[in-house]
This record gives sequence, structure tokens and C-alpha cells, in this order.
Amino acid sequence: LTGGLSILKSMYITGGITVSKGGIVVSDGMTVAYKLVLTSGGLTVNGGNVYITNGLTVNSNVYLSNGLVINNGGLYSITGTNSIAGSISVTGGVTINSGGLYASTGLTVYGGLAITGTSTINGGLTVTTLSIASGNMAVTGGMTNYNNFISGSLSVNNGPVQSNALSYVTSGNVYVSGQLSVGGIASFGQSFLIGSGGIITRFPVSVTAGLYTDQITTIYAAITIVDGLTVKGTTVLTSSPTCAFIGLIVYSGMVCTGGMSVMDTGFYSDSVTFPNLNILSDGASIIGDSVSNNMIITSGTLTIDGSVVVTNGVTVSGGLTVYNGMSFENDGIVVSNGVELLSTTSTHEINGGVYVLSDGVNVIGGTTINDGTVSITGGLTINSNGMFISGGLTINSGGLFISKGLSILTGGLHITNGVTVYSSGVIITNGCSITTNGLQITGGSTNFDSGMIVTNGMTVNNGIYIPSLNLEIVDSGVVIISRGLTVLSSGLRVTGGATVRWDGMYITGGMSVTGPVYLQSDVITPSDINLKENIALIEDPINKLNNIHGVYYYWNNSNIEIKRDDRRHIGVIAQDVQKVLPEAVHDAQDINNESYLSVRYNDMIPLMIQAIKEINNDIDSKEISKQDNDNVNIDINTIINK
Repeated sequence: LTGGLSILKSMYITGGITVSKGGIVVSDGMTVAYKLVLTSGGLTVNGGNVYITNGLTVNSNVYLSNGLVINNGGLYSITGTNSIAGSISVTGGVTINSGGLYASTGLTVYGGLAITGTSTINGGLTVTTLSIASGNMAVTGGMTNYNNFISGSLSVNNGPVQSNALSYVTSGNVYVSGQLSVGGIASFGQSFLIGSGGIITRFPVSVTAGLYTDQITTIYAAITIVDGLTVKGTTVLTSSPTCAFIGLIVYSGMVCTGGMSVMDTGFYSDSVTFPNLNILSDGASIIGDSVSNNMIITSGTLTIDGSVVVTNGVTVSGGLTVYNGMSFENDGIVVSNGVELLSTTSTHEINGGVYVLSDGVNVIGGTTINDGTVSITGGLTINSNGMFISGGLTINSGGLFISKGLSILTGGLHITNGVTVYSSGVIITNGCSITTNGLQITGGSTNFDSGMIVTNGMTVNNGIYIPSLNLEIVDSGVVIISRGLTVLSSGLRVTGGATVRWDGMYITGGMSVTGPVYLQSDVITPSDINLKENIALIEDPINKLNNIHGVYYYWNNSNIEIKRDDRRHIGVIAQDVQKVLPEAVHDAQDINNESYLSVRYNDMIPLMIQAIKEINNDIDSKEISKQDNDNVNIDINTIINK
């Protein structure tokens, strides 16, 4: 046909048709069993479907209202605009050299789709091989293909994109608002933008001009990004390693199990989780300039060949291995599960030291060092839980501050240059217990609260000073070599006996002895007149003696903790003496701080002296007969015997 063909109803051709000019207009659909070739004029089908068995070739425009089905041969359009309102199903492939393709309800191509012009597909695209030579292609309903060769731009606005075979994007951009699934090797020469769906790939992916994704990205195979990877959602990288040659930016998190290599401009992240990660870098700092918040490694190790500069702190829960040093400028190191030194060298040495500008080093779960020594030149502060040391602790300078007690199980404590804590001596609030080897202190020791307990004896060269409480010695006794023992207050309490061999014992605050006191010489009391003043004679001594009674008695042991003997004693009643001679009665407290009256029997001797003198004066002042003298002697004997 040279002048065109117009059919008001349906059209059915079994042997094929060729129209040179004018095109074909069909009202109710068209069926071509063999092949349809239109040289010019285009193809317009206003109603019904178009079924072509062996291909459709159109050199100008194609307009179909209800879709197109080509079973073999494909669709070939050289020029013009192609618009298909219904779906398109092509077995032999679609080739459009210019003008693009518009399909409102989707396109299914089994033999490949090659497009040169700009194309829009609203209903989704299913194609074996997609080739976009130039121009742009927009797919609204998602895309499924097996091979991609794209020089222009591809935009998929809705629905996922599945690429199950080899894909290449040489110069154009790719934007996917849904999810991108890559089943084969993919190479993207320009930028790749992924929206809310992210990326799922099980084969290697190469992006030359950068990869950007908003949401979750799961990559099971290797991914290579030349100009950087930007992730605003959560990226999961598994299996093969992921390589970002010129920087990596993560805004909302990324998980990597297969390893990551950052080669050039550094690594920037809000929160990145690496279950098993090795990071290698050519730069001096693998992190680049900084890490905005935290880097979390949940398991495995973080291996760094160069140095690491972190300005806002690093949190490590599964261990940290550093070969060439670390520098922390602001927040220091926070370790939640301890620091473990695994090397077998005898000493874990830090030549340059650990330098923290403020707040020191905070270790929550403790530090365990199995072998070797730890050298600290600037002092060590432990706030709680104490420190357990099995191999000894040596402090050359800087001092040792202990707020909650120090326990040394073996090896003893050796201090060569003294211990200084803000003031003199060693301050121990909860006591110091040393089981073996003793305690050697050259500069003095001050104990405020719980006192000092010594099991195997204690040798003090320059004296012991106890300002309060007591010095309690359970057994072994006290041996004082020189200078004596001075107790200023609270008394000296000895339960197992005390032996003073040389210079004697001087007690200014009184001494309480429960058992007998054995003296090998006299008890001497000072009585020099130069030591006394306001001297007066005792008045009415005979009457005072008449109110004091000598008695036999036994000790009542039911009211006291320390039991006395069960022998019968003689003495006086303190309450009787207190009524007539209170100066001879002492209100003292026993070991249980209970108050009892005591009598100073020596103070009663002057009373008896004055009573005898008063009787003698009465005898001398009267002239009495021999009978009277005998009566006086009887009275004197009576008084003495009372």
C-alpha cells in the first residue's frame, strides 16, 4: 500500500502488510500473523489490541490506545514519537532510535530494549536487556531486567528495580526511589542515587561517580565506589569486602561484616557498626579529620596500620588493637569491658605514655594485666572496686592515693620513699590487713577509723602515735625497745599481760587492772609539801570512823563482763565512805563503760592517824586514875577493832 490504510473495524492479516505512505489507522484493533512494516505515516489503533506475530517496524509515529503484543520479531521504531496507552508485551525486543517510548501501563520485553530518545513508562518495566544509548528513561512502576547498558539517565520513581545480570551505566545517572536489587555484576560510570528502598546486591557492584542512598542498603557482594559512598539510612554490607576509594559518608548507620577499605579522603559517620572489620588506610589518620559521633565494633577486632586521631571519644566493647599509637585530644578513652593485653612480651610498654588532657582514664569494668608490668609516671587514681595485683606494685614517684582500703594478699608492701597523701603519713579509712611478710613504714603511719590489726607482730623504730580510739593487741604482747610507751588519753588496755623491762611505764590518765598487780618494789606516791597548797586538818575523825564499817564480802560477777575471783575479801563499802570522806571515793568506768564507785584505801590512812591523835590529846588533857587509863585503853581497842 502506498497511500495508507484506514480500517473502521478490526483488521486481520495472515501474510503480513507493508505500508509505504499514509500509515495505518485501525478503529477496533489489529492482528498481523506475519509481519507489519510501516515506511512512513505511522500506526494508529484507536480501539482494541494489536497482535503481531513476527515483528513491527515503524519509521515514524506509533499510537496504540489499548496495548501491543508482539510474539516474535520485536518492535523497531526508527523515528517519531511512540505512545502506547495499554501495556506492551514484546518477545523479540524493542528498538527505538529516536523519539522515545511512552507506555502508560508498563512494558514487558523478553528480547531486550534499546532506546535512544527520552522514554516514560508508568506501569513498570520488565526487560531482558536494557540499553539506553542517549536521552533519559523514566519508569514509574518499577523495573525488572537482566542486563543494563545505559549511556543516558535512568529514573525509576516507584517500585523496586531488579537487575539479575550484567549491568553497565557508562555516562548517565541512575536514580531509584524504591529499592535496587542487583543479581549480577554492575558497573555505574556516573552517580547512583538510591531513595527509600536502598540497594540489595548479591554480585559485585562498581560505582565510578559515587553512590548515594537514603535508606537500608544490603550488599552481599563486593561494592567498589571510586568517588565515595553516601548513606543516610542503614547500610548492611556482608560477605565480600566493601571498598570506598575516595571517602565514605554515613549519616544514620552502616553495618559491615565483610571488611571495609577507605583509601583516601577519610571516613565520616554518625553511627557505624562493624561486626567484623579490618580497616586499611594509606593516610596518617584513617578517620580523616574527625568522626562526628561514635564508631561501634560489636565483635572481632579493629586493626589499624597507621595512627588514629579521634576528637570525641571511642567506645570499644570487643577489644582494640593498636600498633603505632593513638592520640586522644578531648574526651579520652571509655572502656566498658576492660582492656586486655594479649602479647607475650614481659613488659607492656608505652614509650610516649598515655596523655589525657582532662578527667583521667576511666575504666568501668577493671583492667587485667596477666604478665609483665605497668609503668605509670604521673600517678594512678582508683575511685571504686579497688585494684587486684598478683605480681607486686612499684611506685617510684607520684604517690598512691587509696580511699576505700588496700588489701595485699601476698608479697607484702614495700615503700622505699614514703607514702604521702596531701598531709603526713598514710591515711587508711577502713583498716589495712597484711597477712604475711609484715609492714615496713619508715615515715610514720596514721590510722583514723578502724585502727590497725597486726597478726604476726609489728616493729616500730620511732614510736606509735594513737590520737583516738585504742591500740588493741590480742596476743604476742608488745615489746618496746626504747623511749617507752606514752598514752595521752583513753588509757592503755592490755588483756594478755604487760611486761616493762627497763625504763618503766609512765601513765598520766589512770590505769584499770582487773586481776592482781604484782610489784617487786614499792609503790611510791609523791607527797612533797612543795607540791601541795590549801592544807587543812581532817575534822571530827573519830565520828567519821564510826560511820565506816569493815566487812567481809564476795565479788558479784553477774553484772560485769570480766569475771573476778570467787575468794572472800575484806574491805569497806564505798557508799559509806562517800558519806563521810568523799575525797577517798572515785566514780570510775569499767571496760564496758559502766560506772561503779571505787575506794582509795591509802586516802583512809590519814583519817585513822588524825583519829588516834585526837584520842591521845584527850588522854593527855585529863588527870585520870589507873582505872580511867584502863578504860581509855579499852575504848581505844574498841575503836581499833570496829
